[in-house]
Amino acid sequence: MMRKVIVDSSERLQQVGPTSLIELEQLKRRMLARGADVLDLGRFNPDLPQDVQLQETMQRLVAQPDAFRPASASLHSQFCLEVSRWFADRFGVRINPLRSILPTAGVKEAVHHLTLALVNPGDKVGIPDPSYPLYRAATILVGGVILPVPLIRANEFLPNLARMDSVNTRPRLLFLNYPHNPTSRPPDRSFYIELVRWARKHNVIVVQDFAYGELYYDNEPPMSILAIPGARKVAIELHSLSFTYNLAGLKLGFAVGHPEILSLLEQAQMRLTSGLSTFALDTGICAIKAYGRIASANNKMYVERRDAVSAGLDDLGWTYRRPQAGGFFWVPVPRRRNDERLARRLLSRARVLIAPGTAFGEEGAGYLRISVCASPQHIRAAFQRMAKLWPQKLTAMRKKWARSDSRE
Repeated sequence: MMRKVIVDSSERLQQVGPTSLIELEQLKRRMLARGADVLDLGRFNPDLPQDVQLQETMQRLVAQPDAFRPASASLHSQFCLEVSRWFADRFGVRINPLRSILPTAGVKEAVHHLTLALVNPGDKVGIPDPSYPLYRAATILVGGVILPVPLIRANEFLPNLARMDSVNTRPRLLFLNYPHNPTSRPPDRSFYIELVRWARKHNVIVVQDFAYGELYYDNEPPMSILAIPGARKVAIELHSLSFTYNLAGLKLGFAVGHPEILSLLEQAQMRLTSGLSTFALDTGICAIKAYGRIASANNKMYVERRDAVSAGLDDLGWTYRRPQAGGFFWVPVPRRRNDERLARRLLSRARVLIAPGTAFGEEGAGYLRISVCASPQHIRAAFQRMAKLWPQKLTAMRKKWARSDSRE
């Protein structure tokens, strides 16, 4: 009789571990399997319809005989040239398409490839807290040492750079993500000026994840860090076509900035992936050319969704800050309430999935993250369910929320 092979996960994978949001996602799947109707406001998975003209173009491109062959060098150059034109129009920044732009298979893949290319075992990596768990996982998997960078409300969810001035608290590489997931905070120009000055002084590489950069409200587009003089000497910025063009499954993005960092990123990509297809880059070129039309239409719909979440929170009596950009509301829970227990109760009792703040780090304790990635009808239905969860206690809860020290 043959013995079953014992399979144990690596220590690094164990260190990454599941987050409370993943555990809630697993509970949601079990509930769906039992026939429950769960309304999901926990994640941001682009669900807006694709632009009709772009969809027609994609149908033509996919029929080409070389659609799924590796893209040629000339097509790579065309894509980078289109990105440089868009960058100049969008941010007023001129970028060298040959040296300072690199196509990627999306932000998540680029982050993993960057840590492989830049981080040695034992190197300190600055990880915002709270933040999307990706940066922490990528650092652990290459043997880097996590240096938590607290982002607190009192400092507008921006890192305190002065606290990282000493050798012991200074990272080799610093990840940032603005507009920020989970708080949706977009920084202003003065912060970026200070950041670039600090990074150049201390020889710190800055990686700015700009995945939510084209999702904004009230006609206030977030700025690029590369608009700051000297930024290209210390930083690269990661862009994604997933959210801007509703092309999540295409797995396409680009990195912009420091040429030597991009060269190392390209080397990692060439060793670990098979490269991008002709179809992906052709689609990317056509999408970027249609940026004005597509981004404007998307943001109009996201404004409706943001307003639906605001109305739902108002009806519950919860306090919050309306996001300026990004895909989330970062909502403080009442004092003495636990965000994980509250999120679990909302899922099990109201059948509404909302992310607990602790899924994004220790500094996320006491918050809930609510996604705008759902139709207004879906959002309204979710808040109606939440209101019914405490029908007798709703007035008392509203008063408690109003007195809470954790209010925005």
